[in-house]
Amino acid sequence: MTRATEREVDVVTMDVIGNALEAISDEMFITLQRTGRSMTASQTNDMSAGIADAKGEIVSTGKRFGHTVAASEALRNTLKKFAGRIDEGDVFIQNDPYSGSNHMPDVSVYKPVFVDGELCYFVHTVVHHSDIGGRSPGSLAHDATEIYQEGLRIPPIKLYSRGELNETLWDIIEKNTRGNSMKGDLRAQVAACFAGEAKLKELVHRYGQEQLHFYCEALKDYSERLVRAAISEWPDGEYEFEDYIDEDGVDPDPILLHVKLTVKGDEVFADYTGTSPQVRGSLNIAGVEGISSVFGAIGAVANLETPNNSGVFRPIHVYAPPGSIVNMLEPASCGARGLTTYRLHDAWMGVLSKIAPDRVAAANEGGTSTGRFGFIMPDRKYLVLYDNVYGSPGGRPDRDAYDGLGSGEGLGAGLTNASVEIIESRYPMRIRRYGFIPDTGGPGKHRGALALVREWEFLQQSDFTFRSDRRRFRPYGLFGGEPGQPSSTYHNPDKEGEQLPAKMNTRFMGGEILSHITAAGGGWGDPLEREPQLVLEDYLEEKISLGHAREAYGVVIDTHKVEVLADETSKLRQQMRRAHRSRSKKA
Repeated sequence: MTRATEREVDVVTMDVIGNALEAISDEMFITLQRTGRSMTASQTNDMSAGIADAKGEIVSTGKRFGHTVAASEALRNTLKKFAGRIDEGDVFIQNDPYSGSNHMPDVSVYKPVFVDGELCYFVHTVVHHSDIGGRSPGSLAHDATEIYQEGLRIPPIKLYSRGELNETLWDIIEKNTRGNSMKGDLRAQVAACFAGEAKLKELVHRYGQEQLHFYCEALKDYSERLVRAAISEWPDGEYEFEDYIDEDGVDPDPILLHVKLTVKGDEVFADYTGTSPQVRGSLNIAGVEGISSVFGAIGAVANLETPNNSGVFRPIHVYAPPGSIVNMLEPASCGARGLTTYRLHDAWMGVLSKIAPDRVAAANEGGTSTGRFGFIMPDRKYLVLYDNVYGSPGGRPDRDAYDGLGSGEGLGAGLTNASVEIIESRYPMRIRRYGFIPDTGGPGKHRGALALVREWEFLQQSDFTFRSDRRRFRPYGLFGGEPGQPSSTYHNPDKEGEQLPAKMNTRFMGGEILSHITAAGGGWGDPLEREPQLVLEDYLEEKISLGHAREAYGVVIDTHKVEVLADETSKLRQQMRRAHRSRSKKA
């Protein structure tokens, strides 16, 4: 632990400074939202902003925590590469997964902040760009087998040097990416960095650099203490869990995610030994994400309200075997790694269900179903649409899942599905259907969220990349809860209704329709313990059918009086329990 012990910490001052740093990070994020050009920046919020110290350790990230570990790793690599060569007016850029990025569409832009000629901080932004080049629109081809197929790979480099734009690099970026949204988003990132720098210097002027630095260290120490206190309440021991990704879209074999958590006092040791080797497709992840996946689960379960900074990671020790899917080696591809990170969240939540069963939700839909659409318009303008579909978390210990909420209720917090109206106004695309599918949520004492359906009608030819999962291995239920329904994807559902692969890289013509149904969240607890009145409410809200109420929950409803038939329900549930016990004995 790096404690700020030079003098006594004034908790009021620390809280005020912590809130001020968070406000600066949030203002940077809002700048990205208001000035970004792509759907990512203006609609879906797959981005983050924050402040780091001169060592590259994160001081604040505001409300969005998703890219924290990667941002810190990128900053440390930059400090190592440019030691003694970082000047006022510099702005850095990088997207190399082997240098700290999650995958190449996640482009980091960060600016050093000097105080009296001394490097004291960095302001940083990360935005998932709609396209970074490569073999398919959106740069997320699941079947890319090497990183070289995935687009323009940028090591830590100066986008601005002492205030002067690196026009050569700018031209290279422009000529190697589809559409023109990347330039707009990069300008937004630079603007956000300048806004953050100005506000941070105001804070330095108010408190002085020495005092501000002291309280930045104190905030990291405070976050560490909160995490350690939460961990210390858990029983010591080793806990393991396994889950599977269906396949990588290149090879048909399922991918094992094996995780073990050892709790020892106020520290945890996470181990991925036993997880599948890196795959040929692009579901691999860089080692830094193995750390963030563990903390994301711990933070959700412990209900931590810590300042978002590097201190939270100090009690968490992670081992990810090199060459595994969670710690890829060059030249492995990783464009579709987002699916793996969501599934790691599920796996770690499965582990934590054994430690804190009253705090852990069942599995969510398995990560975002991600579509990338490329259109060449009649004027030869290139448009790239980035459209995610997600929002089916698992049932919770104290209540049902929230239908339509972002995946994981923690991992995907703050992310949104794109607006139908915005899509239709900007792209040659019509959204024919968008809503919930009844009878799909995992039955349980607390029901899993319903599956979502989205149907795209192509108004002209489009190259298309798609990534989904949880078709073979359904979202698990917990403590007697049942799994959610699997995902499915159909071509022209009103006609032949051909089922398509879960992962594909193909082309659609104008007039064709693609329909995707996400997996549904798993249930929590025995469905036969669900309050019959809640089953009736689900029926009245058309979330379940009459038959599903009876078959999944043992609830008999009088449709004329619109009420639960208590005696019939009690008898049916007794019969179902006896049948369950009989099947269990035979098994």
